[in-house]
Amino acid sequence: MHPNCTPSGNKVRCCYTHLRRYTALLTAIILTLTASAQCTSPSMVFADPTLIGGRSGRIGATYKFSNVAVGVDATIEIINLVGGAGLNQMDNTTQGYYNAWQPYVTAGANDTSYLDWKITFKKAGTLQDTMLTCLSITAVDIDGDGSKLKEFIKASTPGAYAVDPNTSLQVSFDGVNSVAIGGVATVANIDTAAKKYMFQMNFKYVSTILYRNGSISTKTTTDVRHTCIYFKPFFQNGLVMLQEQERTNTPRSDRQLVVTAPGIVGRTVPVTLNTPVADTYRFSIYQVQGYELTRQSHAARPGANRVQLQLPGNTPAGIYILIVTNQQGAVVHQKRLLVQ
Repeated sequence: MHPNCTPSGNKVRCCYTHLRRYTALLTAIILTLTASAQCTSPSMVFADPTLIGGRSGRIGATYKFSNVAVGVDATIEIINLVGGAGLNQMDNTTQGYYNAWQPYVTAGANDTSYLDWKITFKKAGTLQDTMLTCLSITAVDIDGDGSKLKEFIKASTPGAYAVDPNTSLQVSFDGVNSVAIGGVATVANIDTAAKKYMFQMNFKYVSTILYRNGSISTKTTTDVRHTCIYFKPFFQNGLVMLQEQERTNTPRSDRQLVVTAPGIVGRTVPVTLNTPVADTYRFSIYQVQGYELTRQSHAARPGANRVQLQLPGNTPAGIYILIVTNQQGAVVHQKRLLVQ
């Protein structure tokens, strides 16, 4: 019996709070063990899409890929077109890899252009979302045109990605989004052997992903790029360079900054920020897909500062990300939260 539990008049009664705490801890341990020891990303097949909503190639157009895995369909919606970007063909199978999703996209002239996609997984034959325990998405052949154009990828992830040790990509993570920017050098065809030009993003417990692919061009004309997105992992057995989800950065006076928050929370998230100097910090909580659920700024005084973040009442249980940034916009702390 827990030392704080007391016998009642009837039978021994354990405090509900302690029981709930132990249950939450057990849940977290199970999730951690499942993710680290038993989590294997599936190898999916994206082929033969059909338009199920909106106008083809326009914002709002939604395409369905059936049977991408056993019992799973996927929908992909165009949610933004920027800088002259366009969709030339949703999935080309005459080159590259049949199992991969291979859209032909138009790169805008003399601009940074991109397409924003919303990828959602559904129970096969229904419109009901389904959650995937593990998922890897690998962008293949992030390269350029040889002189004036280079491609890039951006996706909202929990902070885990993988690249070749000798990657030619410029890779960064801002606390919410993983970004990979290629160079102008070109790679012949679409080739998964060219690992220096591949970028793998690793997800856990997701049903929806926000994904961006685009180009940075100084050309005076538009270009059509053959892109390749493979829903499977390619980097394993020591070839991976992973950046995981919890860290505290140390720019300026932030090197002595300490941020603490419980890993298991309800709809109220208590955060303590201990800082040596006065500064203004922004506290945000994101879904793993990149949606910001709540944001709060706090003018911190030297010493301990306590902040209560409130999630919307209809926030479902699951995994979320706490991001703390300073007044200059630098991420000084991030942590994964289990909301119950």
